[in-house]
Amino acid sequence: MAPEERYIVEPLVQSRKRFDRIGQAILNGQIAELDRVSEIVKQKYVIVRFSQPYSALSGTDLATYGPFESEDVAILPLENAKSLAKIGIIAKNWIEPED
Repeated sequence: MAPEERYIVEPLVQSRKRFDRIGQAILNGQIAELDRVSEIVKQKYVIVRFSQPYSALSGTDLATYGPFESEDVAILPLENAKSLAKIGIIAKNWIEPED
């Protein structure tokens, strides 16, 4: 399979697996599995590049990140990255878009 084809097919296979997993969890009354999936969806992370120094911060996931120097690259919760981008602390073009 060509890389371009794999790029299209792999997310479809992953989607089907997720669909089946959720369906089974619903049928079997596995609330814990549904809660786990819910948490995964709520918390997304992105790669960011700091355009200036910034002190340590508490992420939306309650983890501590930093401190950071100018040009540092880090993985942060999406909500924190959005806030930092609004005030010019990180480069907006480094917030990775969703596929």
